[in-house]
Amino acid sequence: MSEQKPCPLCGKIPRIDDNGSELFIECCFSMGFQKGDELSIEQRNTWDNSIYKYSDEVEEYLRELLIARYNSRVDSGWISVEENELDKIGQDNKVLIRLSTGEIVTAILDGWNRWRLYIPTNTKLYVYYGDSDYDIIRDTVTHWMPLPPDPEGE
Repeated sequence: MSEQKPCPLCGKIPRIDDNGSELFIECCFSMGFQKGDELSIEQRNTWDNSIYKYSDEVEEYLRELLIARYNSRVDSGWISVEENELDKIGQDNKVLIRLSTGEIVTAILDGWNRWRLYIPTNTKLYVYYGDSDYDIIRDTVTHWMPLPPDPEGE
């Protein structure tokens, strides 16, 4: 059985929720899938409607699949702002940031080390809407990560 890694944002081991037809990992970010979407026809034929689950072997396979996907996402590149690596961002480069509220937005770090919204889409972000500082994020930024490269051919 694969060892589940802790959440990169809070450090806790997330719980796995199984409602019979769906499997989810819940924490600072959640992920999951419909079980049947991940199975071959042969595996789907092990479904037992009386207990609302697949065979033990298939259930274990699905659990391992979810943990493997979660673990690969854990290693996805979130960097704590406490690691003092903001110089790696560079001025006016777009990055993803995670706020203390749990929201994730696209932002830039300006020349005065202030986080600014790149696409202001959510009014819940504690943003000051006055004069030229309308896009400065007033909430605490906990983590950041570089944006992935643009899709090929675009």
